[in-house]
Amino acid sequence: PHVGENGNWFIGESDTGICAVGKNGENGADGKDGENGKDAQAPHIGENGNWYIGELDTGVKAVGKDGDKGADGVSVINVEVIDGYIYVTYSDAPENPINAGKIKAETQSGANLDFYPLPDGTFGVKAGNLLYSEEIVIPEVYLDKAVTEILPGAFNGAKYLKSVTIPESVTKICEGAFACCPSLLSIFIPDSIECIEQMAFDLDRTSVVCTEIAYPNLFYGSDWCSESTRVISDCISDAEYHEGIAYVTHSTGEATVLGYVGSSYKAVIPEELGSCTVTRVLDYAFAFSPRLLSVTVPKTVKTVGSGSFASDRLREVYDLSGKCSGLSISVYNDLEAPSTLRDTGDGFVFESGKLVDYYGSDKTVALPNSLDGNAYSIAKYAFSKSCAEVLVAADTVMCIAIESYAFSGSGLTAITVPKSVENIYENAFVDCCSLRSVAFSDGTSYRVTDMDFAEIFIPSGPSENAVYVKQNIGKKFTKIA
Repeated sequence: PHVGENGNWFIGESDTGICAVGKNGENGADGKDGENGKDAQAPHIGENGNWYIGELDTGVKAVGKDGDKGADGVSVINVEVIDGYIYVTYSDAPENPINAGKIKAETQSGANLDFYPLPDGTFGVKAGNLLYSEEIVIPEVYLDKAVTEILPGAFNGAKYLKSVTIPESVTKICEGAFACCPSLLSIFIPDSIECIEQMAFDLDRTSVVCTEIAYPNLFYGSDWCSESTRVISDCISDAEYHEGIAYVTHSTGEATVLGYVGSSYKAVIPEELGSCTVTRVLDYAFAFSPRLLSVTVPKTVKTVGSGSFASDRLREVYDLSGKCSGLSISVYNDLEAPSTLRDTGDGFVFESGKLVDYYGSDKTVALPNSLDGNAYSIAKYAFSKSCAEVLVAADTVMCIAIESYAFSGSGLTAITVPKSVENIYENAFVDCCSLRSVAFSDGTSYRVTDMDFAEIFIPSGPSENAVYVKQNIGKKFTKIA
């Protein structure tokens, strides 16, 4: 037995199809980062005299025809992998294993992707077992043959996918290859691509397709992506990141801002990114940023795309470029202009008597007692993307209202509603899929058993009050205390 160029165990010239590198060991799933996986299966001789790989009988005799130990009287009695090297033990020297060479772990790239042979002798690729991965790197070569196509529907429905690396060996992207990928921020198309089929990129405005070609529609046609997909051309590479700001650079020495994926409530765009001058903010760049309350745009920016600041959370823009016009939020042209946002230093941000954000890292969070001794409200989307999982409230908390969408889409598992709350507005807890208990400061608490419970927080009529909400909780859910 020996390790072939594809990383599998071979018996003579026969490929057993079994990897010589384990999946769960130091080398990781694809064998790139190390060697000697814990579950690698070494060859051994079975009771019937055949070579076995793990429990698989290869059917190949381990002994020769001319005697018990073959014509030369020596047989292999053990093969094992140690620190990425193959050691063979022969019957004439059982105490002296021989180093037979290093496993070529790099040949394991692309593991868990599905590859299909094409008529021209190359391979096409699909997501396979990586459909629900966050990052996927498509290899240039599989089994010593080029990977040239991303097959129809290859990554359709990859809902967690954030980044894909397409190698320059790929020349064709087939129909629907990237559809329904809601987490995909950007994807880079190298200029090696010769053909992109209809709706290969069926994405929404949260995603950006970056092309190395200056005018992609001239090469691919007008229907290679959906109308909602943002396309930016003449890119040097895929998106890069600086303090949460996603951007691409161009051959002109300019940079375009694509969006923000950081955890701060403030984004300050520098004048240079990747040694290139920032001259453009892409359409809808900050419309889908879950954290942002404030953005600073540098004076170097010449173009601001439509809907760049159309966010329900955004409160202010410091516009040094003079290109941000027609916004319904506070716009300042001077960095010295005082912000209406107030960071209390404990993870909470307030504005005009409302709690607008929790940016802290604590999982269990206690609501502030007051804002300088005054009552406050929890504003729209205040906790929508926070790290908080359990929200508690003391009897001294002076929170008088929970506004619509205040906890929309949050990761809350439990919440105590302060007894001071007078109003809980429509959809305040919509899409809180992890919420399992709701408690009130009077000591009553309820176990949430229905994933779709948003309707109990929607008052019927003008009386949007906490008493109504509590009564409906009591009717629908199990009382714990």
